[in-house]
Amino acid sequence: MTDDTTLSGTPDAAGTEKSKGGLGASIGNGLMFVCLLAFVAAGAFLGWIIAITVGFRLWANWLGDRIDGSMLEGTLWGLSLGFFFSVLPLIVARQALRRRPSFAARLVILAIALALALPNIATLAIHFGSGKGAHAGQRIFDVDAPGVVVGSYVGIAAGVAVFLLLTVWGLMRWNDKRKTRKLSRKLAEMAGDTAE
Repeated sequence: MTDDTTLSGTPDAAGTEKSKGGLGASIGNGLMFVCLLAFVAAGAFLGWIIAITVGFRLWANWLGDRIDGSMLEGTLWGLSLGFFFSVLPLIVARQALRRRPSFAARLVILAIALALALPNIATLAIHFGSGKGAHAGQRIFDVDAPGVVVGSYVGIAAGVAVFLLLTVWGLMRWNDKRKTRKLSRKLAEMAGDTAE
């Protein structure tokens, strides 16, 4: 017996309303979805404001503390951050183009790729930004982290080039496998024709 049946086994009035779902349930679900969407949008907007005002300074200070005014260290940090945080997001984002993932899974994959690209996005936003946080970050880069921006540019270019080379190599390899399967099928057909 279920909760919506009486002892005789027939559904009661509450059970028929549960099984139908009713208009009130769908309106409630829609309202809950709209409220959740508004909450997420407000959180994203608040996060963006905090990132613009505080995040740029924090990122520049973090790099400045590690580099400590050395041009060589700044360039090496920029090269490594630019390379790894451009290759990794591109490789992860490439997974969203596969046939298997659902739309929601693709959005999650792209969100992960965007999160992986944040160090490069922050560095470039500081360099090209015009707000107070960006100007503070530019001053920190000039004094405490020289070379990090140029190193990031070179690292990003190298990362994109490596990703493109890996993509071309993967496509060539896939094409070779496809041709090999096609040729082996033809050989099997020819062997089957000669056996008959």
